[in-house]
Amino acid sequence: MRLKNLAACLFLGMIATSCIKDEAPNAEADIETCTVPGNILNREPIIGNNKVILPLKRNANITKIAPEFTLTAGATITPASGTERDFTTPQKYTVTSEDRLWTKEYEVTAQYSGIPTSYHFEEAVPYYYKENLTYYNFTETDGINRLNWANANEGFNYTGVEAAPQTTTPVPHQME
Repeated sequence: MRLKNLAACLFLGMIATSCIKDEAPNAEADIETCTVPGNILNREPIIGNNKVILPLKRNANITKIAPEFTLTAGATITPASGTERDFTTPQKYTVTSEDRLWTKEYEVTAQYSGIPTSYHFEEAVPYYYKENLTYYNFTETDGINRLNWANANEGFNYTGVEAAPQTTTPVPHQME
């Protein structure tokens, strides 16, 4: 009886292992991470679906940057990761999947960025919430990000009092 059970288990084990196939090659073609040698980045690179932004410090040499990429398993990149390139204009990189059936093109841009050191309050973005009525938010930019200044304009909008941005006395809300 033991011999029959052992033979049955051995037979089932051979059948089960013969059904297992090798995994298919990966079909993904993505940049997962990006690093840049040296201390030239202001913060981590911003990786999107088909775009990478390298936020540079003000003293970085934009003409000689060699980004290094981590890709999805088995994928390759052209030009090769770590190739030094001139980023005064955006550079194109093509990632090819492990199965060689899929490619994805990335635009890699290097931009100087940093925290603004002077604020002028000269850029105001209008928000339209009713016909002929607007409130403004003041902003500053660092080349990549728009920094919105906090103010009470949006809150004032929720009160229902109608006033044009240039008036100093609010117009009372008409009750119906």
